[in-house]
Amino acid sequence: MCSFPIFAQQKTAYQKKIEEIQNKYLQKYGVSLSRINQLRKDKELGNAAVEALLYEKIQNYGKTHGNVDAGLILIKILKEMNAAEKLKTPAELKKEKEEIEKRIAQQKKEKQQREIMEKKKREEDIEKTSDIVRTKVRIKDSFIKWAQRGEFETTNEFNKRLSEESRNQLQKISFYEIDYIFDNELKFDIKLGMYDADNEIYPMIIEKKIGFYSYKTEEELYKKLVYKNYTGDYNFNNPKISIVTEAKIEREKAIKLKEICEEHSESIHAYGNPQFSRNIEEWILKDGYFFPITIKIGSYNDAKGELEDIEIVNLNKKGYSLISEIGFNTSDLGLSGYFPENYTFKLNNNHIENIEEN
Repeated sequence: MCSFPIFAQQKTAYQKKIEEIQNKYLQKYGVSLSRINQLRKDKELGNAAVEALLYEKIQNYGKTHGNVDAGLILIKILKEMNAAEKLKTPAELKKEKEEIEKRIAQQKKEKQQREIMEKKKREEDIEKTSDIVRTKVRIKDSFIKWAQRGEFETTNEFNKRLSEESRNQLQKISFYEIDYIFDNELKFDIKLGMYDADNEIYPMIIEKKIGFYSYKTEEELYKKLVYKNYTGDYNFNNPKISIVTEAKIEREKAIKLKEICEEHSESIHAYGNPQFSRNIEEWILKDGYFFPITIKIGSYNDAKGELEDIEIVNLNKKGYSLISEIGFNTSDLGLSGYFPENYTFKLNNNHIENIEEN
């Protein structure tokens, strides 16, 4: 249909022609002229109400006579309205152009606002589901389970256990949860730059996809973050996070690394069962996500007839925090109710021994 703005009380030839066409077809389908004029007087809807009524009548006609006949009538109406375009004055054409430009500008503005809001929400979701957040949620969940009173535990035994073991147990749980993520839930891709043969330096980008978490409530998100081996859903739209580094690698191993990357589309998780250190001091944190300083990739040595490791060592950690430097505290973990005062601690490699011993 064709709507038009009201420029003044005096109607133009074009406006009169459009009204004439609308009146003809609406009256054909049983709408009185007085009803049509009454709709046009509506200050908010005006001609839009007339257009809507005409479209409704054509739809109803289609229900009784078939969509083909209704479509033919609609085409006939549009042809008559298009023919009326030649009656537009220069002022109408100018005004119409301005209205179109204004509408396009408004649509563009609204689209930009939507994109900004969507980006902000994505960033908030990414922050809510980062590796460090997932770790803290699991620490809290595991500690609360440990801190529950056992069925056969007396009140004195329960209180003594909480009083004497809570701090040590919290540290053990914290390292276990981080270690589990290191060992089971992290996948990285590697993109190689140009190898510096003189200095045996290989520029590279280590990157990982960030999973999407679909949830309606914070409780639903909490359950998904706690669930082991789930790091969100993945598709080609997933955002990525990366670090740029210069790794010290011997030339022969650098050549082999490039061959492997080219063969496996640059995904270091596609081959060689890449191994990451369990030494917490060999991991860094970027925007809440864990990245290894050392990566070992298995490569078949034809001469020796066996697998050997290509070790990517000393990844650039400048500007990033070591995970071993991060301070955990019971307030931030949501465990204040279990500790008389805010307990702060950092993790170190001694906790590996504690976990393995227990």
